[in-house]
Amino acid sequence: MDLRRDSNGFNYSDFYMIRNAMLKGAFELGKKEAIFTEDIIKGKKPEKPIIFQYYKGSRKKDIINGGLSVYLISNEFIKVLEENQFIGWDTFPMEAYDKEGKTIEGYYGLFITGQCGKIDTSLSKIENRPSPIGRMRPVYVGYCFDPDSWDGSDIFTAEGYNGIIISKKVKEALEKSDLKINNVEFKSLMDFEKRVPKDKM
Repeated sequence: MDLRRDSNGFNYSDFYMIRNAMLKGAFELGKKEAIFTEDIIKGKKPEKPIIFQYYKGSRKKDIINGGLSVYLISNEFIKVLEENQFIGWDTFPMEAYDKEGKTIEGYYGLFITGQCGKIDTSLSKIENRPSPIGRMRPVYVGYCFDPDSWDGSDIFTAEGYNGIIISKKVKEALEKSDLKINNVEFKSLMDFEKRVPKDKM
């Protein structure tokens, strides 16, 4: 039996987490008001601009880390999403400044509207993996969710989880685009592992 699929044939390996690849020298920002970025993570779109200040780096990429799973994306990144008519995302108002205090143009805050239920470890398989001290321990393999809880969006988040999940179609569109979208990293949901608590062993 293919453990990547549930009993109804839902293929979890067709979904990925997307994040900033943290390339060397990549430009990064920090938040001036953390409370508003917490709202974004909780699915509440801010009504007034979030202020981002310079943190480190100098090379502006297509995805800029704003901290706490909050990202700014370039016009080119947005063009790929729009041209492919992907759903489950929006932008939020923001202002960003470089090291000299100059306004950064051509970027928008990424706001996720797509949703699914909580990550459910009961849907994961359990395998033994070596711990940092060498002993074997059981871990949940794969981040899974109830397919019926997913709203069908191409880009979405799981209830109570900060990570951004995308479909295989989004991953392939970003990888194959002639715009050469950079500084993005993808990890299959089936490559995530979580230690099994002692009371669950």
